[in-house]
Amino acid sequence: MGQEGLGRYLGGLVKGFSEKGQEILIVTPRWSLNTITELFRDFNIRDDAVKFAVLERTPVFWGILDFFGVLHKKEKRVKQYRILRTGVDLAEKGVGYMVSLSNGFLFALMCVLAVLAACLLLPFALLAALLYGSAKLAKLLVKKQKITLKKVYHKIQYITQRISGKGIGMDRYAYQRLVDATVGALVKKANRQDVDVWFVPALFWPGSSKLHQVRVITAPDLVTEEFPYLCAGQPGFVSSTQTCRATIQAGEYFVTYCEYLRDTLLHDHYGKEQVRVIEHPTNTLLSRIQIDPSIEKRLNAQISFTDEFARGKLDTLWPYMKYWKEYWQDLSVGCSLGEIKYIFYASQARPYKNILNLLRAYRKLVTERYIHVKLVLTCDLKMVPELYEYIEQHGMQADVIAFQGVDGQALAALYHCAELVVNPTLYEGGFPFTFGEGMSVGTPSVMSDIPQVRSVVQKYGLENVMLFDPNDPDAIAEKIGFGLAHKAELYQQELPMYRDMESRTEEVVAQEYIEAFQCFIDHAKEHGHG
Repeated sequence: MGQEGLGRYLGGLVKGFSEKGQEILIVTPRWSLNTITELFRDFNIRDDAVKFAVLERTPVFWGILDFFGVLHKKEKRVKQYRILRTGVDLAEKGVGYMVSLSNGFLFALMCVLAVLAACLLLPFALLAALLYGSAKLAKLLVKKQKITLKKVYHKIQYITQRISGKGIGMDRYAYQRLVDATVGALVKKANRQDVDVWFVPALFWPGSSKLHQVRVITAPDLVTEEFPYLCAGQPGFVSSTQTCRATIQAGEYFVTYCEYLRDTLLHDHYGKEQVRVIEHPTNTLLSRIQIDPSIEKRLNAQISFTDEFARGKLDTLWPYMKYWKEYWQDLSVGCSLGEIKYIFYASQARPYKNILNLLRAYRKLVTERYIHVKLVLTCDLKMVPELYEYIEQHGMQADVIAFQGVDGQALAALYHCAELVVNPTLYEGGFPFTFGEGMSVGTPSVMSDIPQVRSVVQKYGLENVMLFDPNDPDAIAEKIGFGLAHKAELYQQELPMYRDMESRTEEVVAQEYIEAFQCFIDHAKEHGHG
């Protein structure tokens, strides 16, 4: 969940519920508790605002995955970085103290102590270097075998998928059984709790149909039905689609984010009548990076402290960068993340997010239009292998930065320092978060012309100003170029739309959910079920 779209949405929703004085109970396995509490801290949600029913015992395999860092890779990388950062900070303080000394005797004494410390630490440094070198060599040898191992793995997967009556490989079957067992245990624990309504925030858990109390499911999309040609090559495409269908078919009460999805997905396709449309709250990020403007005024400052803070924050993001870091840390480049000009898209890597067309458009922007900006993403590029391969094939390693798992403050800084926010998605559950997040810190957007977006944008006459055809890289490049050339004007044009969206605070949206929940509870009582 973390800082991705669903995580940010749930964080804002829980905050809104807590501000309304609602009692909130979350049923969760223990291994995800740290991620949830970290998210809530990022949203400044009080510790006593939420109660947890924690599933202590989960399948042993979850514990194995957790132990080896599969579930929390980002935390592992950040921890390693902090250890190194602490060592560098201590060394900097020591050097800083020495160069500030005016007493010759103390300076000489410090030099002697520094030499002695270096001699004492030398064996440990040599041992660490030896171990590090051995680890790198082992990693290199393993990497050379990866291609062979992958071929064997895919062959086994293909054979088991063909033989299996369920039409999925052994790995997907094992994973699905793992999820089903965990959801089943969570449902049993939930059914022992005294609550009025359960909110299920995704379509991936058909086992939630066994919850005894009224169950409200959020149905943001079923993109695999809308774009099967994009998702067909993805692992688990068929099984995940069937899972989502089963969840919808077994459900009665739904919340969705826009009228388009209510009408096309839930009403027309699945015949669901008990559906409430609740649009997103606007996720404002300014408070995460803003330095009180009155300080600038009092000091008669000629710079924006907020801007300086945000740009400084970007230089702390090295541990969140996974690919091609050497291109950015090479001293010959003289690179500071806080100084580069870039366009920005915050999203996971999914085929329907259309990042490949964004890469194609970006390449045209640089090579044909000679507009020299970088492209910053927040995803694991290898989740869609074509993305990584395209960047390597066209030598774009020094032009594309992909951060993973950044916190809310870093996300705000990335939006604020961007020249432009670009959202090329082919499909969304509602109006994309990226628009409000960017505008809240002063950065305008250009976006895909899809029904969920056009229905809102055309009310303000902005469809020709900020929308592009997401299937046409030339159109994307042209609109990005326009946005970069007219950033200030574009921001002012988009401001009235943002101001209206800004009024949908977390408290307003939470109240709409409370009213929807009560309506569903009353309906269930009236019809003798739930």
